[in-house]
Amino acid sequence: MIRPSPPITNLRLPSFLTSLLLLTLAALFTLSSARADEFHYNDVFMGPRASGLAGTMIGLADDPSSAYYNPAGLARARNTTVTVSTTALLGKQLAVGDLLEMRSTVAFSPAGITTTQAGSGNIAFMALSPSNDAYQVDRTFEGDELVSARMNIERSDSSYLVGLSYGVNIGRDIDLGVGVGYLYSSQSMKYSTFSHYRTPLEDGAIAIDLDQTQRGIQHGLMLLAGILWHPMGIDGPLRIGASMRTGVNVSTSASLQETTFRGYEQRPSSGGELFYERSSSPNEKKRGASRTPPMFGLGVAWRIKPFWVVAADLTFHGYAHYESFGSEVTKLATLNGSIGTEFLMRDGIALRLGFFTNRSSAPASVERLTESWDQYGGTLGATFERSGYAFTFALRYARMIGETHIDTMDGADARYSVSGRDIGVVFGGSYFF
Repeated sequence: MIRPSPPITNLRLPSFLTSLLLLTLAALFTLSSARADEFHYNDVFMGPRASGLAGTMIGLADDPSSAYYNPAGLARARNTTVTVSTTALLGKQLAVGDLLEMRSTVAFSPAGITTTQAGSGNIAFMALSPSNDAYQVDRTFEGDELVSARMNIERSDSSYLVGLSYGVNIGRDIDLGVGVGYLYSSQSMKYSTFSHYRTPLEDGAIAIDLDQTQRGIQHGLMLLAGILWHPMGIDGPLRIGASMRTGVNVSTSASLQETTFRGYEQRPSSGGELFYERSSSPNEKKRGASRTPPMFGLGVAWRIKPFWVVAADLTFHGYAHYESFGSEVTKLATLNGSIGTEFLMRDGIALRLGFFTNRSSAPASVERLTESWDQYGGTLGATFERSGYAFTFALRYARMIGETHIDTMDGADARYSVSGRDIGVVFGGSYFF
């Protein structure tokens, strides 16, 4: 279990403020490790069509987004297609009981995929941003033993994937595909608190100013593979797909720096003014690591009518364990699912609906990051296609729920409910050569 740093343990604070600081400090020390898991807990669906289907593309896999979800689907792609889209996450907020509320600024995640014929199959060039987010918390409060106090948190993270995928038919109604990409991820957090007490603490301090900065950059490779089976023939109504995705970290550069200033009240003969002195911290300049758990997915798509398709995916995310900033980090194995349906209307109009789950991989027995809570949501999208081009948009809404366990200074186990929402808007276009 992750514990807060020593400079905080001797503060005489009201119980609600103690829990608040413990929660935010626990989040700080696990930030880089947890958010390196962005390919497990997906806030962004890749591609405009996939966004309307809640990312249900493993078995469907018949447009450029299959380069990411199941590269085997590229075997049936049009000769040359350019697809560009962006997802704007807005209105995202999360509340941990009555302790803390976090709100995010608008974050845009672009995605571009180009497919073209190569030999007997099709190749795709992809440039994606699976994660791009920012949070800010700025809160002031008072208490019986406090003159004033303030807490400020600024956190941002992003990831980028650039790579190639290739799909080809190998006969007997089976398509195979592989992909590889370069992964770049960055995380940063600035955390600061200031507390001014009415009476001196045990060490004589009457004010404490704490500043912490954490930064991390990850370079790695993303490997993809997939298979697509048409049991009723290439033009049949049924498709069954399987895909695998794993990440290989090439290097991780991360650091945590902490500076604490403690203010002491001098004797009246010295003017009664405060003077500050810096306190050393065992956490200063510690380094962190990260690891992306492997993923295995199964999907099925059934064309019930020429104008109506239903698809469902089931994804399994594997176990991962490593050490970061002196603490052990565990990613539990999870199982997530999604289902989507598409209606092809007249005059090149398609309507889509989808539902999805994002189960957290964080253990329930430790403090968990607020953005790692279980998430359930739905999507709604539409495409307007004309000869040679198409325009697509989608809406995404999700609810986050859960419960956090926080060890207070008196050894008690405080529990708080977590609730939140997430709204996303996707715009995209495709051009067919």
